[in-house]
Amino acid sequence: MESRGRALAVSAPDVPGWLRARSPVILPVVARSVRSGACRDARLFKLEHMLKDVRLCLEEDQALGVPFPSAAHTREVLMAAMGMGHADDDFAAMIEPLQNAAGTKL
Repeated sequence: MESRGRALAVSAPDVPGWLRARSPVILPVVARSVRSGACRDARLFKLEHMLKDVRLCLEEDQALGVPFPSAAHTREVLMAAMGMGHADDDFAAMIEPLQNAAGTKL
Protein backbone atom coordinates (compact mmCIF):
# COMPACT_ATOMS: atom_id res chain seq x y z
CA MET A 1 0.00 0.00 0.00
CA GLU A 2 1.31 3.44 -0.80
CA SER A 3 0.04 6.96 -0.37
CA ARG A 4 -0.41 9.12 -3.45
CA GLY A 5 -1.46 12.50 -2.18
CA ARG A 6 -4.93 12.00 -0.77
CA ALA A 7 -5.57 8.75 -2.68
CA LEU A 8 -4.36 5.43 -1.36
CA ALA A 9 -3.84 2.29 -3.37
CA VAL A 10 -4.52 -1.01 -1.64
CA SER A 11 -3.08 -3.98 -3.45
CA ALA A 12 -3.97 -7.67 -3.27
CA PRO A 13 -1.11 -8.75 -1.02
CA ASP A 14 -2.08 -6.09 1.53
CA VAL A 15 -5.71 -6.93 2.16
CA PRO A 16 -8.28 -9.70 1.58
CA GLY A 17 -10.13 -9.47 -1.74
CA TRP A 18 -13.48 -8.46 -0.28
CA LEU A 19 -11.85 -5.46 1.42
CA ARG A 20 -10.26 -4.08 -1.75
CA ALA A 21 -11.79 -0.72 -2.49
CA ARG A 22 -11.21 2.56 -4.26
CA SER A 23 -13.88 4.47 -2.37
CA PRO A 24 -12.63 7.72 -0.80
CA VAL A 25 -14.85 6.91 2.19
CA ILE A 26 -13.93 3.25 2.70
CA LEU A 27 -10.29 3.30 1.64
CA PRO A 28 -8.92 5.23 4.64
CA VAL A 29 -10.61 2.74 6.99
CA VAL A 30 -9.14 -0.18 5.05
CA ALA A 31 -5.72 1.49 4.98
CA ARG A 32 -5.72 1.99 8.76
CA SER A 33 -6.86 -1.60 9.24
CA VAL A 34 -4.09 -2.93 7.01
CA ARG A 35 -1.43 -0.87 8.77
CA SER A 36 -2.61 -1.97 12.22
CA GLY A 37 -3.14 -5.60 11.24
CA ALA A 38 -6.85 -5.33 12.08
CA CYS A 39 -7.89 -6.59 8.64
CA ARG A 40 -7.09 -10.07 9.88
CA ASP A 41 -10.01 -9.61 12.27
CA ALA A 42 -12.08 -7.90 9.53
CA ARG A 43 -14.62 -6.28 11.85
CA LEU A 44 -14.46 -2.81 10.37
CA PHE A 45 -17.85 -1.50 11.50
CA LYS A 46 -19.40 -2.97 14.64
CA LEU A 47 -23.15 -3.44 14.95
CA GLU A 48 -23.25 -1.12 17.95
CA HIS A 49 -21.85 1.68 15.77
CA MET A 50 -24.31 0.91 12.99
CA LEU A 51 -27.17 1.06 15.46
CA LYS A 52 -26.04 4.50 16.62
CA ASP A 53 -26.08 5.75 13.03
CA VAL A 54 -29.49 4.22 12.30
CA ARG A 55 -30.89 5.80 15.46
CA LEU A 56 -29.57 9.19 14.32
CA CYS A 57 -31.33 8.71 10.96
CA LEU A 58 -34.56 7.83 12.71
CA GLU A 59 -34.33 10.86 14.98
CA GLU A 60 -33.99 13.06 11.90
CA ASP A 61 -36.87 11.40 10.08
CA GLN A 62 -39.11 11.93 13.10
CA ALA A 63 -38.03 15.57 13.41
CA LEU A 64 -38.81 16.14 9.74
CA GLY A 65 -41.97 14.03 9.72
CA VAL A 66 -40.62 11.82 6.95
CA PRO A 67 -41.18 8.08 7.40
CA PHE A 68 -38.15 5.84 6.96
CA PRO A 69 -39.50 2.30 7.40
CA SER A 70 -36.37 0.55 6.12
CA ALA A 71 -34.28 2.27 8.82
CA ALA A 72 -36.82 1.27 11.46
CA HIS A 73 -36.62 -2.34 10.29
CA THR A 74 -32.83 -2.20 10.24
CA ARG A 75 -32.87 -0.90 13.83
CA GLU A 76 -34.93 -3.92 14.89
CA VAL A 77 -32.59 -6.36 13.15
CA LEU A 78 -29.52 -4.67 14.66
CA MET A 79 -31.05 -4.74 18.13
CA ALA A 80 -31.94 -8.42 17.75
CA ALA A 81 -28.41 -9.29 16.58
CA MET A 82 -26.89 -7.32 19.45
CA GLY A 83 -29.22 -9.15 21.84
CA MET A 84 -27.70 -12.38 20.54
CA GLY A 85 -24.25 -11.17 21.57
CA HIS A 86 -23.10 -9.66 18.26
CA ALA A 87 -22.58 -6.03 19.33
CA ASP A 88 -18.87 -6.21 18.50
CA ASP A 89 -19.36 -8.13 15.23
CA ASP A 90 -19.80 -6.59 11.78
CA PHE A 91 -22.88 -6.47 9.56
CA ALA A 92 -22.60 -10.16 8.64
CA ALA A 93 -24.00 -10.94 12.10
CA MET A 94 -27.31 -9.41 11.02
CA ILE A 95 -28.08 -12.63 9.15
CA GLU A 96 -28.72 -14.62 12.35
CA PRO A 97 -31.89 -12.83 13.50
CA LEU A 98 -33.13 -12.73 9.90
CA GLN A 99 -32.65 -16.49 9.60
CA ASN A 100 -34.46 -16.99 12.91
CA ALA A 101 -37.39 -14.82 11.77
CA ALA A 102 -37.59 -16.70 8.45
CA GLY A 103 -37.30 -20.08 10.14
CA THR A 104 -34.55 -21.13 7.75
CA LYS A 105 -30.80 -21.04 7.46
CA LEU A 106 -29.37 -19.30 4.42
